[in-house]
Amino acid sequence: MHHSIPTEILKKLPPKIANDPRVRGQRGDSNKISVEREKHQVAHQDGYNQRFKDAIKRAGGYTQVTIQQLRQARDRLVKRFGL
Repeated sequence: MHHSIPTEILKKLPPKIANDPRVRGQRGDSNKISVEREKHQVAHQDGYNQRFKDAIKRAGGYTQVTIQQLRQARDRLVKRFGL
């Protein structure tokens, strides 16, 4: 399983944002996606988490990023990395 919004990112977000079901995940809209082990490793080697951090930085940082911006970054990166 792959966290589409990495746990490394979740730990740095303000609790109100990190614990929101739209970010943390909920039934029917999970933050975890099933990915083959090899594809998962390649995504991390190719910088999935770093690109997520870069998107947050462009949005103003961990205290300024919105739920919508996090979800847009997630959707964009999942598609880009073919997850």
